[in-house]
Amino acid sequence: MIVEAHPHEKYFKWGKAVLEILAFLALVAYVYETRRTNDLTEISQRPWVWVRMPDKFNLKVDEQITLDIQFVNYGKIPAISKTNVFLYHSQFPDTQTVRNGQQSPPPPFSVIVAPGEVTKPLFTTAISRDKLSKKDYDTILAGGATVIAAGRIVYTDLQGNQYESAFCVHRLETGAVANCPASELNYMK
Repeated sequence: MIVEAHPHEKYFKWGKAVLEILAFLALVAYVYETRRTNDLTEISQRPWVWVRMPDKFNLKVDEQITLDIQFVNYGKIPAISKTNVFLYHSQFPDTQTVRNGQQSPPPPFSVIVAPGEVTKPLFTTAISRDKLSKKDYDTILAGGATVIAAGRIVYTDLQGNQYESAFCVHRLETGAVANCPASELNYMK
């Protein structure tokens, strides 16, 4: 005896197949979204070390130029940093001048930079190689030259992932400090 299937059973089999396909697509979307979220979490959890804009360069005739530079970690985990800071005076804060000044960098120093604003600021004092002559001092004050501080911060997180930031600031005629005009001299990656 042949028993015919009820007409609704055909639709049930097709409906089950469609439901399984939709469940599979939902699983694929879930895995993709989880990986994307993990990548975004990793980016937001990493350290982001930068420098707070310095107040002013200390210019005195027959003394080395100095600048206090404060480091800030805008990330959420500590960073272990190796930093070089260069300080010199030049006519313009252009890319070539900064690259020339970085050919013989001072030795790097290592520090641990805690995340967020800290009550005891972590800073270094950049010191020029040469003393400032009276002629250079007058030229800088007249706006014919500027003073540049550039630095490169290579740092790692606690897992050993390496990151890099670079900064370049220069003195304006008013005595205020601004970022160098060349954008490739200021970055975080």
